[in-house]
Amino acid sequence: MKRILISILLLTGVSNLEVVAQRYLPGQKGIQITGGMVDLRPDSYHMGIAYSVYNKSRNRWVIGAEFLNRNTTYSNEKIPVSQLTAEAGYYLNFLSDRKDIFFLSLGMSALGGYETVNWNNKKLSDGAIIEDKDHFVLGGALTIELEAFLSDRVALLMNIRERCLFGGDTNKFHNQIGFGIKYFFN
Repeated sequence: MKRILISILLLTGVSNLEVVAQRYLPGQKGIQITGGMVDLRPDSYHMGIAYSVYNKSRNRWVIGAEFLNRNTTYSNEKIPVSQLTAEAGYYLNFLSDRKDIFFLSLGMSALGGYETVNWNNKKLSDGAIIEDKDHFVLGGALTIELEAFLSDRVALLMNIRERCLFGGDTNKFHNQIGFGIKYFFN
């Protein structure tokens, strides 16, 4: 019995040395959840969910949704500027290590959604009126994303993104720093 156990351990140990990572395969699909800081302000945040499909070139198509909240201050009162957006984009893998653990990608996305200022509450506590209106917004985003695989099914994400949205009354550009997790289901 002892020989059988030792043989099994040796065989599985040797076979594990020969395993090659199955990552970024054509048709591979993943879902990711991300969140982080907006405009380097600790009181502003974003969170999102996205679905990825990888192609033959080790690149991927991404569709997703994101919520961004940026607080502005007026007379010691925080006024939230929130954006709900949908994303469709393409991410180009341009750098990876030899063991396929780390992947660095550059992504371009089209964004569209809705922007609201103070959740459409125009009157502030001191009687002032917000003149910015709620609008539909359109634009794009440029993203650099690092994926670090913990296993063939789970990867940690870190990304830096610059969003540019037109159509609203507030800032057009927002930068984001985010972290997340991605799960691959085939």
